[in-house]
Amino acid sequence: PDGALECTRSAARTLVGLARERGWLAAAPFDARVRCELIHCLAVSPRTHSELSDLLPAGLASEQADVDRVLGQVAHYRPPRALDDKGKYVLKDHLWGEFDAFFHRYSRVELEHAMQHAVGGFRRARIHHKQAAAAAA
Repeated sequence: PDGALECTRSAARTLVGLARERGWLAAAPFDARVRCELIHCLAVSPRTHSELSDLLPAGLASEQADVDRVLGQVAHYRPPRALDDKGKYVLKDHLWGEFDAFFHRYSRVELEHAMQHAVGGFRRARIHHKQAAAAAA
């Protein structure tokens, strides 16, 4: 039937995502849960502070001061470029290694965007790593 293959793919992605993400099995530390959520929100696209707050699960978003602290660890703030623009947070390049394409809360469209951004992020991280290694030598 129409849609059966897509339904099967979606179910398989969900099962793989749940098997890989074990934070739901045991109480993962707050910072680790927030870090994972923020990295995967920012992998899709740069986001404003309010967009990130809206995307976080309610149990995490309610601890705003702690979320802001973790946000500072995982993202750079990019200020507005024009009067009608908004400042956005961008995932730090060295954190693309923590990106998981099987993140359980991605829609198909979000996954496509995240994968496109991940390619560029991995390239930038590799360049930074090579430059750091060359500087240390």
